[in-house]
Amino acid sequence: MTRTAALLGASLLALAPFAAGPSLAQTAPAPIVVPPLEYTHRELANGLDVYAMPDPSAGTVTVTLWYDVGGKDDPQGRSGFAHLFEHILSRKTVNLPYGQISTMVENAGGSRNASTGQDFTNYYETVPPQYLERILWTHAERMARPVVDQAVFEAERSIVKEELRQRVLAPPYGRFQRFVIGDNSFDESIYRRSVIGSIEELDSAVIEDARAFHEAYYRPATATMIVSGNFDPAELNRLVDQYFADIRNPDRPVPVLERPVETPRTSPRLVDAYAPNVPLPAVGVIYPGVPADHPDSAALEVMSAILSRGESSRLHQALVYESQLAANAGLGVGSNEEDGSIVATAIVARGKAIGDVEAALDAELARMRDEPVTAAELAEARMEIVAGELRQRETASGRAFILGRAIVSENDPKAPDENLAAIQAVTAADVQRVARTYLNDQARVSLRYQDESARPAGVPEDSWRNPAPVPTFVTVPPAVLPANELLPEDQRMAP
Repeated sequence: MTRTAALLGASLLALAPFAAGPSLAQTAPAPIVVPPLEYTHRELANGLDVYAMPDPSAGTVTVTLWYDVGGKDDPQGRSGFAHLFEHILSRKTVNLPYGQISTMVENAGGSRNASTGQDFTNYYETVPPQYLERILWTHAERMARPVVDQAVFEAERSIVKEELRQRVLAPPYGRFQRFVIGDNSFDESIYRRSVIGSIEELDSAVIEDARAFHEAYYRPATATMIVSGNFDPAELNRLVDQYFADIRNPDRPVPVLERPVETPRTSPRLVDAYAPNVPLPAVGVIYPGVPADHPDSAALEVMSAILSRGESSRLHQALVYESQLAANAGLGVGSNEEDGSIVATAIVARGKAIGDVEAALDAELARMRDEPVTAAELAEARMEIVAGELRQRETASGRAFILGRAIVSENDPKAPDENLAAIQAVTAADVQRVARTYLNDQARVSLRYQDESARPAGVPEDSWRNPAPVPTFVTVPPAVLPANELLPEDQRMAP
């Protein structure tokens, strides 16, 4: 039986109790038996971690490389640098002209992309199995021989700035999500800044800053490679040794920022924000959350699902479907490696009052604290979470990403399987307990987001900014290694 068939079979068997017999209120559904993630792990002498997840039934192979470098590592005055390097390290190396990596993957019939979070930057390709060696070589090129020159720096900085304009500044609620919520979710935390950075700080950067950042953080010892899909494990080991074993770490240690101690928030705060092109007002509530490996993460995820997962969720039913006060409403639990937040938002429906939406949102949060959830709500939420995980585990690339996120956010490759078991063990009492603990109105920040035309006279444009001082981040030392250059065509290593 293939892995996919086994997963689907486990799902169908677990769903059987719903077909007949007592109602949900009378009996709890049997736990879903989820096959564990299967992988092997080895660490090279240079510190590179390699996880192999072979699946002979897959039609492709996925290579993902996760660097332990994210937005929280951006230097002082250089927010957005990790995201900038997501772009830079995809472009040009000593043996690869600008853009050739993308061309190679496309010509192979594959796909590739990259992403940056607060805790990580990852690069990933999915290709037919016969192209595994070529993709591994490109990753070794980017790790050991990237070209960070003026042309690449300026081109990628322009792309990142345009991305910021299109994804954050232009959409009606882009500023709300990235800046207003982000800046007010944390106070002294290293997660205070937006991963995408700011145009002003990107503009003030120079090529020497970029080379210093790269030399400080990007190295085998800060990287984890996950290969998943159709490949021979022995051949993978040989190729990894061939292309990665000789890559040296820089002699200087990775810069370490002494983490500021968060001061617990003990009094509520209201934030009024205004921006252009906001067709309908938005409201929000922020509560302090927990890091990804916290014991309460499972119960908080179930609580979030009950409140906002799907059209049967409490917030959709109460604010959107029944009262028609809001165009949409939801709650999310965001957990990073070192901290987290809980954010509820709603878009005010046309013709409705902001205060009425806030009252309705507060009522649902209070009901979650004051009353136990029903057995049916609990079973549906747990089933939705597990089913979503099962769907992602059906593909080799999906399993690679599940494992990668667990390694960078929880520092534990076993976490995905343990988390699913914890989700299925969550009780109604657990949900009410975490609601009472974390939906604490003495620690909340309330948000109102309206069009620029509603701004009262004398209110500054940055009225939304968190009054708590922003932490001081590290300043990385100047680069000392010689800069790489693209070799003449007749001297380049062939792919």
